[in-house]
Amino acid sequence: MRIRMMMLATMLCAGSAHALDGTTSPLAAPDRAGGVYRLVPAAKGLWVWHSLGDGSPAIGYATAQLVDSTHAPSWGTIAADGFGGALISYRAVSGNAGQVRTMRAQPGLAPAPGWAMHGDQAATTPVGPGYHGLASDFAGGLYTAWQDFRTSYNDQNVVLQHMSSTAQVASGWPLEGLFVCDAPGDQYDPVLATDAAGGVIASWWDGRALGNTDDTGFDIWAQSIAPEGSVRWAANGVPVTRAAGDQTDPAIISDTQGGALIAWTEQTAPFPQAGYGRIGMQRLNSTGNITSNWPTDGLLLGDAALTRVLATQPALVSDAQGGGYTMWADAPAGSLSGGPWTTRVQHVAANGVIAPGWPLSGRAVATANRLLIPLGLVTDGQGGVIAAWLDLLDETTSTQRLWLQRLGPSGGTAPGWPSTGIQVTESALNYAAMVEDHFGGATLSWFGAVLGAGELGPPIARRITHEGVLDPYWGGYPYVDGQPVTSPTPSPGAVNITFALPTPSSVEARVFDLTGRRVRDLGRTAEAAAGRRTQAWDGRNDAGEAVPAGLYFVRIRWSERDHTARVVIAR
Repeated sequence: MRIRMMMLATMLCAGSAHALDGTTSPLAAPDRAGGVYRLVPAAKGLWVWHSLGDGSPAIGYATAQLVDSTHAPSWGTIAADGFGGALISYRAVSGNAGQVRTMRAQPGLAPAPGWAMHGDQAATTPVGPGYHGLASDFAGGLYTAWQDFRTSYNDQNVVLQHMSSTAQVASGWPLEGLFVCDAPGDQYDPVLATDAAGGVIASWWDGRALGNTDDTGFDIWAQSIAPEGSVRWAANGVPVTRAAGDQTDPAIISDTQGGALIAWTEQTAPFPQAGYGRIGMQRLNSTGNITSNWPTDGLLLGDAALTRVLATQPALVSDAQGGGYTMWADAPAGSLSGGPWTTRVQHVAANGVIAPGWPLSGRAVATANRLLIPLGLVTDGQGGVIAAWLDLLDETTSTQRLWLQRLGPSGGTAPGWPSTGIQVTESALNYAAMVEDHFGGATLSWFGAVLGAGELGPPIARRITHEGVLDPYWGGYPYVDGQPVTSPTPSPGAVNITFALPTPSSVEARVFDLTGRRVRDLGRTAEAAAGRRTQAWDGRNDAGEAVPAGLYFVRIRWSERDHTARVVIAR
């Protein structure tokens, strides 16, 4: 895998090669108000930057700020904390000692209360290179997972740690982390998704079957862990796929019902030869079993005749119905730069079949006789997705165009978007990433240059609306015709959801829990005047009882469209 990552990093120039996790690159996280946090590992240390929704730097972020240089940080990962801030986990090295350090950033460059400015120690242990899984616990804390060498440098295991909202190791968790898997053989690159009950589901690629007569390759495994640290599924995990050959580089998202949707790269040439294969996808239920109707070894996506797939870790986002979208680039067998290359998106329904309206080989969003590189996917708030890719015009100089396309749930191009997509820029992009803006559009960010000695050039951020308008004027932002804004968050009970009606409209609101069950009907207004409005919820269900702590969704319908606000109740 290391060989494969190095090859792709060289092609992309300074960092766009990092794999995608859910709605965001592991180097970017949304701030829930249209802005973006960026994490950049560079020669002189680990850097963070926060841009607001209008593209201006947040207070304290006139340029990227140094997070840590003392501990020789590497392999950093960033994710949203669910409250407008960002979570960071990274591997730090001092001499021969390894550390896992974490921090929680808030707007204005300030650490969250109780968190150190330059990270808190989550574990002191020999930590291997590779992705750090990272996920919010939706209570102000985080889960982080890594490859651990403490048993042997020839036997890598997956270890998980839970840090509380006060930056302490969570109650019941070992100080050096919990072994998620210590099976024989190496386990690589854990990825995490928070489940419906405040716990976490981890997935990784696993070498325990290497050398067996029935399976000589790497497989994908998974495990579910409760918030207090108990393992929910079988010891050392459950298989996601054990198909012949190599399955590597998983991505994971919650199915919102206690299970997970997992995608991976299915290699059809002997590992570590890069780039031959297809994309696999599987859904596990809350008990760790394969969901009904899904194939035993997962659903293979794409055209089998196109045997070269450019992917390290598939993009994977939810369709809010238990299914998901993924993205890849493929070409006929041949040289890496040989074409034609096609960037594709596929929609798989919750029951394990290709969603209606989608071609079996995926919806092609771009084709060219040069390298096309998937950058990622974000949800558009209406059941569809926005896809981003790089058109590598000149591989020797890394001249790239960044393109976007928005697709509806049935595979058609969204209204207002050209069939060929929207070109964002033509320049040398460094550390390019895309995150959802929580208003149905996307925020893109990159650095214009990487200067000498690992210093970063000026950061750049641009937004695109769900209608396909780049850098719009957001008068009265963020109270526009987009995602409602919730306050306070988290809340001990009552909340206000603020939104704006562009024209007079009927308004109705309902509250749902993570399983999709209706919790409260907040009523309907036949015709509300245009302008800013506030919908209140007292944190109680239809029976008048206070709802338990957790994550809820307030669905408000106006202008013949559904708009959803996320509410975290923390009693």
